[in-house]
Amino acid sequence: MRFTKMNGLGNDYIFLDGTKKEIKLSESEIKKLCDRNFGIGGDGIIIVTKASNADFGMKIYNSDGSTAEMCGNALRCLAKYTFKKRLTGDKYLKIQTDGGIRFAKINGDGTVTANMGKPVSDFNLIKLDFDIDISGYTVNAGNPHFVILQAFEERIFDEYAKKISEYRSIFPYKTNVEFAEIYPDKNMVNVRVYERGSGETLACGTGATAVFEICHHFGFLTDNAIVKLKGGVLMCSHNSKGEILVTGDAKFNYKGETDILNGE
Repeated sequence: MRFTKMNGLGNDYIFLDGTKKEIKLSESEIKKLCDRNFGIGGDGIIIVTKASNADFGMKIYNSDGSTAEMCGNALRCLAKYTFKKRLTGDKYLKIQTDGGIRFAKINGDGTVTANMGKPVSDFNLIKLDFDIDISGYTVNAGNPHFVILQAFEERIFDEYAKKISEYRSIFPYKTNVEFAEIYPDKNMVNVRVYERGSGETLACGTGATAVFEICHHFGFLTDNAIVKLKGGVLMCSHNSKGEILVTGDAKFNYKGETDILNGE
């Protein structure tokens, strides 16, 4: 099986070309490929497919074998992947995801801008029933998020992020979790991310979108702001339609061929 390894700010994915032949992977095969010691290693797998109403489709698998509706970092990487592999000559793409249609554009400086659409939130503060005060906001950015606007201690994140993600009474299908510390004087927010199905990741495009949506709504950030993640920086802004645009790096790691699934 031929593959390409890519990352968006360290959020790394194994890309497979399913445009010519359908690719089906079992949960155990996905886990095996994503294993960082015995496999290729990655936060997940992206299968690029044909699409009837878009340039390409994008099937997203988390490293635990579960599926995800959307991924902003993978969306940006997909634009570069399809262009470099000459699957398209266009630098502006319409992409079908399980979270809806999204758009991505390769910029002249090598960065990629993804149109993440309009996130949905009721902006109501939700308090979770833990032994410490943890409150946040639900946001749907094509996939579910819970945004916590408070400074994050390492201990708090390490102990509670997974518990929050699996707080089934509110999140029956689990949720992505962001701890966000705001720096209004710098028009910046510092974010740490726990992705359902993958654990902590260095970056999350939909997570940055969700955090920006909440912070902008409450007036903590302006229309053009910086979202800083462990893996680097994403620039977030609104277009004239009120959709959120996220701009950042999308990098190739390497390409190769694996016989892992054949037991070799």
